[in-house]
This record gives sequence, structure tokens and C-alpha cells, in this order.
Amino acid sequence: MAEYTEQSIVAAINEGAHSVSAIARAHGVKGNPSGSVCKRIRTVVPGVGELIEQAKAGEPVGQPEQTPEPEQTEATQPQAEHKARAVRNGENGSPFRPGTKIDLVYQAGAGTELRPLTEVLDEVAKSNEFKALTKDKEGKTLPLGTYPKGKDRGSGRRQRAYWQYTMIASGKHPTNDYRVRSVEEGRGLDNKQARFEPVPENEREQARAAAQAKAAEKAAAAATA
Repeated sequence: MAEYTEQSIVAAINEGAHSVSAIARAHGVKGNPSGSVCKRIRTVVPGVGELIEQAKAGEPVGQPEQTPEPEQTEATQPQAEHKARAVRNGENGSPFRPGTKIDLVYQAGAGTELRPLTEVLDEVAKSNEFKALTKDKEGKTLPLGTYPKGKDRGSGRRQRAYWQYTMIASGKHPTNDYRVRSVEEGRGLDNKQARFEPVPENEREQARAAAQAKAAEKAAAAATA
């Protein structure tokens, strides 16, 4: 039976496993998986339900995009002392591939001033660039739609913009991988103000190490439960 890793679970979702049971079967489980197996999957990828919903809606679920490291020359050799820096490759420090949905959302909310979150997301959802990227399975542009609220999952381009925001706000999301964060004030989508910023590299490594240690601890506890 295959080992459950973040990469293997995301791969299974991309290949059509749109439930926790289907993910388990993609890893070699026969029939209905046990509760401990389902718990292990949710422990390894805490946001697995969200990833499944995105995949069902036709949104690709992937690992963090890799930004190639610039080739070092004599002039760019690291100095003995250096300030903490964040991994960034685009305007406003975006580490995401330019022109992608998450990059558009990040660019709209990046900066030093807090803005109403719905204002940021509406700016993106109504843009021509985002319209071109958010189409249904028949290739038609999605309507503007609504934001998730309560039990309502939302719809259309606003729902898709909100999904991109959740990846930015959740450092542990595979697409983010602790590269950026959302600095926020207020509670609830209608009252929340936010701004997005890169995470300094030293803080990113600390967060990743802490998350990996916690996930390993939970996986060990689930395996012995």
C-alpha cells in the first residue's frame, strides 16, 4: 500500500479522486477505507476537502510553483551578513506565475494599506484578465456570482476569486507553501480588511518545519489509534 504524502494526495485529486474514500482507493485501499485511514489523509493534508471542491469545479490543484533560482555570479555571491528576504519573482513580491488566478488576486491585495477584502476580490472578479481564466467546462465565461456565506458555497467568478484568497491566507495550502500571507483586521468576509505580503524566507522555513513536525506527530498518533 502506498504511503500517504501531500504530493501523492494532491496527485490523486488531480487524477479524479474527488472524495477521501477515492483518495484512499487511489493509494491501494480495497473497498471502503477505515476511519483511521481517512483521518490520516486529513492529517497529512488538512485542507483536503477544499482541494476536492476546487477540483470538482474544474480548478487545477497543484503543488507550489517553483521559481528558478538566478544563477550566481561573482557580483551576486551571498555576503556574510544579509537581511531576511522573501521568495519573490514578480511585481509586489508575487511568487506566483504571472497571469494566473492566484497571482491576479495577490497583486490586487498586495501593498502596505489594508483594504476591504470584498473590494479586492471584486476588483479581480470583474477584471477582463480573470474573466478569461474562469470558464465553465463548455468554455463559457462564468457569471460574476456570489461569495461563499454560511452554508452557501458561492458561485461564479466571485467564488473562484475567494478560493484564490484562501490559498493566500492559508500558509499550509500546497499552492502557497508559506510563501505569502494575508494580514487582516475584522471578522467575516463583509467586515474583513486585508493586505497581502511575502513571508520572509527565515520565517517561511520556520513555519514549514513547525507544520511538518505537527503533521508527523498527528500521523503517528493516527497510525497507532
